Amino acid sequence: MQAIEVILIILAMLAMVIGLFSLSQATAGVGGIAVACFLAVLARIAQAAHHTDELKKLIGRKTDS
Repeated sequence: MQAIEVILIILAMLAMVIGLFSLSQATAGVGGIAVACFLAVLARIAQAAHHTDELKKLIGRKTDS
């Protein structure tokens, strides 16, 4: 991961924590769904980064041959 990605993830996590503390009992369910969506987006970002790294390695091997 590059530095900008790490910074953006940290800022997003900070915003999520602040949002969780501002929830009332009536909006707790929506907050739970929002946290689940946030984690799903982070997982997808990690998956895409891993996939990109693998493709770069494969392309590097083909151009070396």
